[in-house]
Amino acid sequence: MAVPAPASGFAPRSLAAWLELLELKQLPVNEVVRAKTLKMLSNGASATAMVPVILDDPALVLLLFREANRALARYDREAHTLEHAISLLGVGRAQKLLEKAETLAADHPHVEAYRLVLLRSQHAAAQARMWADGTGLWPGEEVFWSTLLAAAPLWLLQLEAGDAAHRLDVLRAEESAIGKQHALELFGCDPLELSAILAERWLLPQMSRLSWQRSATGTLRQWIALEHSAHLDEAPTIPTRELTELCHHPALIVALANALAIEADWNWYSRRCLRVLSIAATACRRPLSTLITYCHQTAAAISREFADSGLPTPGAKLLGQWNEARLWAKEKPPAPKPAANDAGQPEQATGPSAAERALAANVKKLRTPTEVSGVREALELGMNALHDGVGFHRVAVMFVKPGTRELQTVLSAGAEQAPALRQFRYSVQQSQLFTQLLAKPICLLLDADNRAKYTPHLPDTFRAAIGCDNFALMSVFAGERPVALIYADTAPALLAAGSRQHTLFKQVCQQVSQTLAQLG
Repeated sequence: MAVPAPASGFAPRSLAAWLELLELKQLPVNEVVRAKTLKMLSNGASATAMVPVILDDPALVLLLFREANRALARYDREAHTLEHAISLLGVGRAQKLLEKAETLAADHPHVEAYRLVLLRSQHAAAQARMWADGTGLWPGEEVFWSTLLAAAPLWLLQLEAGDAAHRLDVLRAEESAIGKQHALELFGCDPLELSAILAERWLLPQMSRLSWQRSATGTLRQWIALEHSAHLDEAPTIPTRELTELCHHPALIVALANALAIEADWNWYSRRCLRVLSIAATACRRPLSTLITYCHQTAAAISREFADSGLPTPGAKLLGQWNEARLWAKEKPPAPKPAANDAGQPEQATGPSAAERALAANVKKLRTPTEVSGVREALELGMNALHDGVGFHRVAVMFVKPGTRELQTVLSAGAEQAPALRQFRYSVQQSQLFTQLLAKPICLLLDADNRAKYTPHLPDTFRAAIGCDNFALMSVFAGERPVALIYADTAPALLAAGSRQHTLFKQVCQQVSQTLAQLG
């Protein structure tokens, strides 16, 4: 049986009314995933074999967890993984549960938005598991399932109050932020308070429930302190024991991963997203640049997994510089007709800028190694992407000569007035800093925060050649072999750590390395 669309004419409800409506409701499951799972149950498949199939539908995961935890509640225990939940239920009980489960009507008006919030939770769970497995600070499997299910109350709210959720998104796009009062006016209660209560009554995993509690995840003041503790290229400095203990709590990671997934859905390059990444870097005891790199790789992996879903995936949004606020332009009054130019003709509507087109074209070719003739062209594509696409003022590619380990500028853009940079040559062995940069793919951003630390280690000839004390420098590799150092600056403008240009600089350099590795 399919879950029908909600009645039209949505009206706000009190907290008590929402709880009465939602507490006993089950989310509709994916018909295809349900059919596959039932077939596997009939064929005697193990719980371990069924997990990857069921994972394609978080609503089905939720159904099995809720039923298993309901049975365990009397013993004050809970299921920690999906495999555990299936084993506890047994084949017969799981089959009956799936056979009775409802599916979502194809004509439901919010089906697309519902699929998107499910994908958001799957992205959050993948990030949380990466943080846990990469640091060993939290139990990876428990954190994964807790993160996946933490936002489950919001999934159902998307179906039952999709119009209000849509309007809340429009308000965020129009006003850049939304407050509690906005939500109260649209829903009649605070959705976060409602979600916290439903998480308890639905018997979600303990870490899912605690992720809604500030007492477990930290106050706003503590989050700000964690953000400020992060460093770009060094491990964080956590100032107090209280914050250190907070970072050990798995509920913080569950909350942060879901917060990151929300902000990444809106804009990976926003200040709000960078704040969440900074807090996560502190909690993981990792440099911010390292955490960002791994988060981007995780987003790319999720995108490959859901490439055929037809949904805008986290990796696609990252590469395409997605900005959710732009999508709501149709909610605003129509713009006035374009003014005529000097020739009396109306100005053309603006599309992607020339820089955006240049970045996309060069990166697209880099990602198709069969169209790249060799090492020099790969380096040139990277240089053009940074100069013409990202907007760096000067870009120079310093090739590492095999055998002699001598650096020599072979390509440059925007350096017409800097002959010393275009003709730069230097023996790597004379600089410990250059040797370290060529030992593994490292990005050095020289700015006011680290200038005193790194400037003394820069060769005098290099400093004279660039005539700049704010720049980015990163090595590119072909497998294990260093190929070049790529230099870029934005002088006279400042290049800030964590900025869009800084992030794209690292991504383009990483793409050049991937292309070089494929070229052999």
